[in-house]
Amino acid sequence: ADSIVFTVTGTAGGISYYTVTPAVYSALAGVNINVVVRAYDGNNNLVSSDNSTVVELIGSSANVVETPASQSLTAGVATFQVYDNTAESFTLTGWSQSDHAKQGVSGVVTISSNAATNLAVSSGSGVSVVAGTDQLLRSLVTDAYGNVVNNESIRYRVLSGGGNLGGLGVRTVSSGANGIAEATLTTGAVAGANLVAAVIVSSPADSIVFTVTGTAGGISY
Repeated sequence: ADSIVFTVTGTAGGISYYTVTPAVYSALAGVNINVVVRAYDGNNNLVSSDNSTVVELIGSSANVVETPASQSLTAGVATFQVYDNTAESFTLTGWSQSDHAKQGVSGVVTISSNAATNLAVSSGSGVSVVAGTDQLLRSLVTDAYGNVVNNESIRYRVLSGGGNLGGLGVRTVSSGANGIAEATLTTGAVAGANLVAAVIVSSPADSIVFTVTGTAGGISY
């Protein structure tokens, strides 16, 4: 009838490994991603008593910027932010600064190009062709970080010279996976300069101008 009860509390052991968990696994170039690193013992218990171990976070790509690069655990947890200005994929490794064998690796994070902001002549400008013949115009579309932008609408417009773009004065095309948007100019029949403007439809402030000079052909009469 007389009994007693013993209470024994099991606590987490020393750090055995980490988990590294980004808030998202897909993001745009230049955008911060929150990352949580948690320390666990060999029995998968969070080492919540640890408030001193310094943890480092390392991206598998040199382009990844970690903030901060290292910090002490608070109740077994450390938080970071990372960003990458380059469209690419990477993983994140968290480890004890004093013992890299105690580590964890995130899943793959994929960075995509941000909004198209820059347009540049790739080829087709500053050239001469026989008047009335075709010249391929190629524009390169990139974001603010220099990443090529796919499937972006680019509008070409004939400014002068009497030429056309597939029979039209204005033509809108989409950039490819390489960021290149192409249009074919048929130069005017009269020899002289042909000017064609190109602009990002979603960002019309950024425009470029192609110059194609039509020259006289061989003697006809």
